[in-house]
Amino acid sequence: MHWAKRVDQFFREKFTRRWTPPMRRHYLENLSFTRDETSEHRAALRNLDQLDTKASGTLTHISMMIAALGVTARADIIDHESERFVIYATMCVYLVLSILCLRCMNGFAVELAAGPRASFLDHLTDELIYRKELYARANRGTTILTAIVFVLIFFFYFY
Repeated sequence: MHWAKRVDQFFREKFTRRWTPPMRRHYLENLSFTRDETSEHRAALRNLDQLDTKASGTLTHISMMIAALGVTARADIIDHESERFVIYATMCVYLVLSILCLRCMNGFAVELAAGPRASFLDHLTDELIYRKELYARANRGTTILTAIVFVLIFFFYFY
């Protein structure tokens, strides 16, 4: 197994371990009920598309923050190497968050003709729950880190 798949599988197990089979089933049923979808398959696919859109927006924010931090690291307001290190470390954390967002947007190949319909729905549900958990962590991390950067910029400027 490729190392990236191993890492992905590790995080999939960690992030979805609290999702029991009944919770997964109820989540998908409620998703199709609240979205007025005709089938659970369509509800899962629509939610995957919505997560893709949300992750794209978060990724755009992350890219702008990395660019702003890069400009800040080269600007006159950063005088000490320790401050520059903090900026570069923050950029690295943003890069990790961008990887999470990119994984949320990752298209997955499914052989539609292979296997029964129920296994396809199970695969969709697993992927949906995993991406939901990944996006929740990426969004929370981005929000917290942006607040920290907001404080840091003022601190560096007035320090």
